[in-house]
Amino acid sequence: MKRFILFPVLAIIMVSHIFSEDAKALSAQSGEFYVTPGVSFFSKAWDDDGDKTGVPETEIFNVGFGLAYGFTDWFSAAFDWKGWNIWSDGDGPAEAYEGFHDFSLEARFHLIGNNAPVKTPRFRLTAAPGVIFPFPGIDDDDKMGKNAWGFGGSVSFDTVINQHFFLNVFSKFYVYPIENEEKIKHGWDLTLEAEPNFNIDIPYGMNLAAGLPVNFTLAPEQKIDGAGDGRDSYVLSLRPTVTLQLTHTPVPVEVGIDYAIPLVGKNAIANHAVSLRTSIFF
Repeated sequence: MKRFILFPVLAIIMVSHIFSEDAKALSAQSGEFYVTPGVSFFSKAWDDDGDKTGVPETEIFNVGFGLAYGFTDWFSAAFDWKGWNIWSDGDGPAEAYEGFHDFSLEARFHLIGNNAPVKTPRFRLTAAPGVIFPFPGIDDDDKMGKNAWGFGGSVSFDTVINQHFFLNVFSKFYVYPIENEEKIKHGWDLTLEAEPNFNIDIPYGMNLAAGLPVNFTLAPEQKIDGAGDGRDSYVLSLRPTVTLQLTHTPVPVEVGIDYAIPLVGKNAIANHAVSLRTSIFF
């Protein structure tokens, strides 16, 4: 697997789906296909004391894909692939960042909300157990991410203030109990996020939404051949997000852009990421 030896890259990009009642649930017999091209770039990293140090300047272009389908108003399934790092460039070994990421499958249960088993207009809750799969059938040099089986899931909870504003809290936890092909055991990772979200209808059947997620990721040290490397890591980042929903089109479309800004961290790259997500609903 291609890998930046000193620090793991921690970049998480998430966009709310304002077409459905909940950011993580689709309506019955409806689906979503999305494409997410993005550019990330960095020239700094945090060391074991949380201090920033210089690293070779690097730019990466990635394209991710996903597909979700709502079988009922309270149950949907989703496939998400963080995608392919198509191109990279920089002062260091840029090709080390080119390759294929892991992908995941989730079963999403919309438990609380207007159309959920527990009906209320004030709150929305979705729980999503899932599995992460290593990308199959390629050489180790072309594999990105952890290249390991992961088991866990996520929980998304909204508090609806009014028709224009809600607060979302999100958590995701996965464990990686099996060593990958490089004899590396990743242990687990945890993501926590809080986001205020505002949306408003605008002329011509459009809806404009803006959010400001604060994202925290945490991971323990890796074990290589059974020995810990002593490099536990975390990253706190801010990710302004704007999305535009179009309904007066042959099929509903949503376009969103976000910018992940790293704030503080430890044993991680200070990775800036700009992502453009286009969703087609059917």
